Amino acid sequence: MLNDEQIKKLADASKLDTVKLKEAISKEEEVSIEIPEVQTFTPEELETYVNNNLEEAKTKSYGEGKTAGLEMFVKNQKEQLGLEFEGKSGEDLVKALQKKFSQTESEQVNELQSDKTNLQQTVQQKDQQITQLQQQLQQRNLNEQIENMIPDGYAMNKRQIRILFSADHSIEQNEDGKMIVKKNGSIMKDNMANVMEVQDVINGFMETSGIPKAGTPSGGKAGRGGDDSGGGESGLETITDRQSFEDYCTKNKIHPTSTEAVAIVEKLPETVQSKVLQS
Repeated sequence: MLNDEQIKKLADASKLDTVKLKEAISKEEEVSIEIPEVQTFTPEELETYVNNNLEEAKTKSYGEGKTAGLEMFVKNQKEQLGLEFEGKSGEDLVKALQKKFSQTESEQVNELQSDKTNLQQTVQQKDQQITQLQQQLQQRNLNEQIENMIPDGYAMNKRQIRILFSADHSIEQNEDGKMIVKKNGSIMKDNMANVMEVQDVINGFMETSGIPKAGTPSGGKAGRGGDDSGGGESGLETITDRQSFEDYCTKNKIHPTSTEAVAIVEKLPETVQSKVLQS
């Protein structure tokens, strides 16, 4: 008869209830008990079974981990690069990147072309502004030089005389930087065909202009070269250059070299004055 320890071992090995197995063994008549299917291994067979399952588990875990890691990488790149595409594979990511960088390159080229055009236009505008400022500065310097050459002691101020002088004369610099005077587009020369000095031209103008000396009654006609009839200052906005100024004077019966004409020119913007005074 089996002792309790052996019965327990047998029950554990066959997955049976120890009490039921003990009762069945103690009975003299035949009894039937339900025995579950149990797979048994020898120590060698168990070792082989365990090793095989471990290898399979490693392979499966590596594959699953690799796939999960790749999907996580694709997801992160999708979010960081702002990509829009379906799928989680590396191939899906590569296709999306190729499409994005193809579009981005084209957009960048267009943007750079646009920036280049805008920059060129800005540079041109700045160059024009610089040129205009340089011309204005040169003209102001030239005006100051002319006014400094005008003798003192006349009824008109030097600015008015300079404007009156510039109505028929223009002063330029030649290649040597020397100032020359032109009248009606031609360089002024003396009887010996020598180019006249600016100071000599201004002195001659002052002698023949009819501008009275300070304190001398002018009768309102000094420098006019005509009578004092007519006149008016409406419509100054129509004056934009030399021709429109002369048209304005003709319409209003004003001599273009009179003091009244000078007063009109003084009321014009400097940019228009320079055009009006061009000979």
